Amino acid sequence: MDLSIVCLAILSRSEASGYEITKKIEGPPYNHFCHAGFSAVYSALRRLAAEGAVEARALSQQSRPDKTLYRITPTGTARLETMLQLTPGEDVVHSDFLFALFFADLMPAEAVGRLIDQRIAWYRGAIARLEACAASAGETPFGHAMVRQFGLAVYRAALAFLEEKRPALAATTTAAVEGDVRHLKVGNA
Repeated sequence: MDLSIVCLAILSRSEASGYEITKKIEGPPYNHFCHAGFSAVYSALRRLAAEGAVEARALSQQSRPDKTLYRITPTGTARLETMLQLTPGEDVVHSDFLFALFFADLMPAEAVGRLIDQRIAWYRGAIARLEACAASAGETPFGHAMVRQFGLAVYRAALAFLEEKRPALAATTTAAVEGDVRHLKVGNA
C-alpha cells in the first residue's frame, strides 16, 4: 500500500501530527497494511502538502516543542476516494516464521516443535485479542468489522492448520535428522 494513501486515510479520520501518524502505522490495524518509519511518513506528508492534498498548521504546546498538525483537504479526500476504488495489488506476506518452517529439515525436531508451539500460542493470543476487540468495539464502520472478521478467519485457519500438521512436521524433521528420509510430504498442499 502506498504510504501517501495510508497517511490520507488516517487523516480522513482526524487531523494528526507526523509522529501520531507514524505511531498509528506501527500498531493495529494499520501495521497490517504497511510499515513505515518517521522519515518516510514525514517525506510523504511533505509531498502531500506540496500537491495540496493536506494542509499543515503549527500548534504551540506548553512545556513541549511545537508540533505540526496535518489535515486532509478536499483534494486529498478526492485522491483517497479514487485510490480506494482501484483494484488492490496482491497481498504480500513476509514471515520470519514461514522462513524458519521452510527450512525445518535443517533443524532438530524439538526446535521445530518449539517453533510451531510458539506460533500456535501466538495465534491463540491474536484470536483472543481480536475477539475481545470485537466484543468491546460497539458500533464500528462496516469495513472495520469486515477486516477484523477476515483476520479472525485467517488466524483460525492458520491455527487449525498448525495444530493438524504439527505431528507430521515433527515426524518429518525427526526422519530428516536421523537421515532416513530427506524430503517427506506433510499432506496435501
